[in-house]
Amino acid sequence: VTLQNMTAERMDETRYDKQQLVSNQLVERGDPIYKLCTEENWSVVIQENDPEKVQELEDLKYVKIRFLKNQDEAWGKVSTYTNADGDSFVQFTFTNSMITFCRDRFLSIELITEEERGLKIPNSAISELNFYIVPKAYIITGNSGEQGVMRERYDENGAQSTEFVKTPIYNEGEDGCYVDMTALRGGDILIQPDSNSRYTVSRQASLIGVYNINKGYADFRQIKILYQNDEYAIVRPNTTYGLSVYDFIVLDAATVDREKDE
Repeated sequence: VTLQNMTAERMDETRYDKQQLVSNQLVERGDPIYKLCTEENWSVVIQENDPEKVQELEDLKYVKIRFLKNQDEAWGKVSTYTNADGDSFVQFTFTNSMITFCRDRFLSIELITEEERGLKIPNSAISELNFYIVPKAYIITGNSGEQGVMRERYDENGAQSTEFVKTPIYNEGEDGCYVDMTALRGGDILIQPDSNSRYTVSRQASLIGVYNINKGYADFRQIKILYQNDEYAIVRPNTTYGLSVYDFIVLDAATVDREKDE
């Protein structure tokens, strides 16, 4: 089958019936009895109907392909074709490893268009969590060495006082420090040290991360995703507020009960 003869029906694995030619049955003249591969030139074709992705692959000319069958990698030469039905196909041509895959009609592959090195984590471990944003000037270090803020409070008689609230920082950016929403409440008034300045807690933003369980409980850690596919992500290691090699994480972030872990 040539690239110009490709159709969506040919890509449907349910329509394919593999014929096992090795048997003890007698055959007649002209019957197929084996598959003969005489050269190492072969190709893999995928269907891709997103014109931008097709053009992106075509511009690369060569793409590294990872074969999930054995995790081998090889560079494939790119060619594309759009048939009369408007279906687009991308072909990757190789010049070696034919013997490894000649028995396979369909292969699971991964396109490595941007190779990045980092920590590999399953997508199921990734979660998005909301945080309050507090200006850096309001973050202080308590007597025990823990980071937090001074919050204004009133007793039942209306007398004003302040209290130290521990607020671990999960990220620090130009807009401020990201603190856990279970530590503060919207409308809380924070006091800047050595100043009469006040800040009302309200601004929120979200971070992408995973739950680290090195200490026996789920502690959210922000991640910087370098590459991601349908199964896993590659994240930057050893980042501030992030992950390091040998950290333990929750494989399914949906199972974490934030209230209980706090």
